[in-house]
Amino acid sequence: MDVFGQAGVIFNYGKDVTKELLADLENRFDAVYFAVGLQKPSDARIEGENIPEVKPAFDFLMKSTDRGEKLTGKKVIVIGGGNVAMDTARTCVRLGADVVLSYRRRIEDMPADDEEIHEAMEETIDFRPKTIPIRIERTESGIRYLYHEAKMVDNPKGGRPLPKPKGDVEHVIDADILFSAIGQTSDIEFIPESMQKEMKLKWGRIIVDDNQYTGYKNFFAGGDT
Repeated sequence: MDVFGQAGVIFNYGKDVTKELLADLENRFDAVYFAVGLQKPSDARIEGENIPEVKPAFDFLMKSTDRGEKLTGKKVIVIGGGNVAMDTARTCVRLGADVVLSYRRRIEDMPADDEEIHEAMEETIDFRPKTIPIRIERTESGIRYLYHEAKMVDNPKGGRPLPKPKGDVEHVIDADILFSAIGQTSDIEFIPESMQKEMKLKWGRIIVDDNQYTGYKNFFAGGDT
C-alpha cells in the first residue's frame, strides 16, 4: 500500500466523470474538488490554424515522450513564449530540425521560466521576438507562416506593454510544420451548463476565491484547473 492508501485515499481508475457522476458526488460528499489540469490546447485564433500541418505543441510533447512519436519535417515553427514552447523547440532541435520560435512580445516578456529561456537560447533555435502572427497558408511543399514585425506600446490598463504592428509589411517563413504553444485551458465539458452558470469562468478556466471556492454549492477547484 502506498502513502496515499495509508492515508485513506481511495482511487477509482478508468472512470469517466459524467454529469450524472457529478450529481452523485454532490449529494454524497460534503465537498467536491476539481483538479483536472490544463490538458486542452488554446486556439491561436489566426487564419489557417486548422490545416493538418499546424499541431498543438502540448500534444506533440506528450506523444513524443510517451510513445516516442517521430517528428515529420525538418523545418519547424513554434509559436509561443512559455515553458511548453521552449520544451517543444528544444525537443525538435534534438530530433534534427531547424527551429524558429515566434513570440509576439519581447524576450523579457516571455512567461517561461528564466532558466528555460536561457537554456533554449544556448541551442540552435532562431528566436523571433516581436512577431505578430497574421495567418498560415498551405503550400505544395509545406506551409507559409506570415507575420508582422511588432512595436511595443504602453498598456493603458497597466501590465506588460502591448505588441502592435509596425506597418503593413507581411514577413514570411516557409516550414514543414508549425506547433502552437500559446497556452492550455481546462476541459470542463463534463460540467453541466447549469453548474457553469454559477461559476466564474475565464478562458476555459475556473476562477476561485481565496478559499478555492468555485461559487457553486460544495464545489472547489485548484491546481492548474
